[in-house]
Amino acid sequence: MGLQLQLTDLHTQTCVSTNQTWLGQIRRQSTITNLRRDKVAHASQHCNKIFNYKSKPEAHVRTHTGKKPHQCPHSDKRFAASTSLARHIRTHTGEKPYQCLYCIKRFAAKGYLTVHIRRHTGEKPYQCQYCDRGFTTGTELKMHIRTHTGEKPLECPHCDKRFAAPNTFALHIRIHTGETPYQCSHCDARFVSKSALVTHIRTHTGEKPYPCLHCDARAARKNDLIRNIRTHTGEKPYQCPHCERKFITKGSLKVHIRTHAREKPYQCLHCDRRFAKSTNLSMHLKRRHSG
Repeated sequence: MGLQLQLTDLHTQTCVSTNQTWLGQIRRQSTITNLRRDKVAHASQHCNKIFNYKSKPEAHVRTHTGKKPHQCPHSDKRFAASTSLARHIRTHTGEKPYQCLYCIKRFAAKGYLTVHIRRHTGEKPYQCQYCDRGFTTGTELKMHIRTHTGEKPLECPHCDKRFAAPNTFALHIRIHTGETPYQCSHCDARFVSKSALVTHIRTHTGEKPYPCLHCDARAARKNDLIRNIRTHTGEKPYQCPHCERKFITKGSLKVHIRTHAREKPYQCLHCDRRFAKSTNLSMHLKRRHSG
């Protein structure tokens, strides 16, 4: 059922960047949900958003003007909305007022708690329109849909590779820059991703949380377990399109295909050397350019 609005003392507010217009002084009828009866609503004529407060359209305009009037008292960061500032300040104070009902975890923002609770309940409200998979967050759904559409909007400025997800894009950029922001607490090793650090720490602790069902072997990484299981089953699901060779992992196939194409996508930023594998580039950076 569409929203039925009764208009009183109508005036408009228009976004200077998008020409989106909000209707002012719109009183709530009983069919409008999520608005208290004594509140004035502000609705966009060009989208489905309904705002409870006049300040919401003003905050919307700031996303276009770049105005950030709210200053953090602990750092030089500024924010467009006071709620964003309040959430940021908690990163300084350590305050986490939102408690999970199912475990001991606490969160700085209500939205983080909402997503976390879905991990307990199994709720996946975001449904893929192309398959039957559901997701916990809208962002997860958006990234998944790109596996259907093939969309890769993020282009590397250092090479011709493109990416669907911001996290894989950021990791790839670090291969070029040599940035390794994650430091091991047991040694001097540094890593491009937190997951790589966690895996590395297991070499110190000896933790191997992934047991093989076919033998006594245990693995520190899930991918290592999958590879081990395929040595038992003989499965090689990745076929080279240029020859008859098959591979246990997609990564092995990808590296093999470069031998056909003579492709070397990883360019060193400090010299003219190029590499077929990111690990070779990382090794080159450490040996030749780390000083």
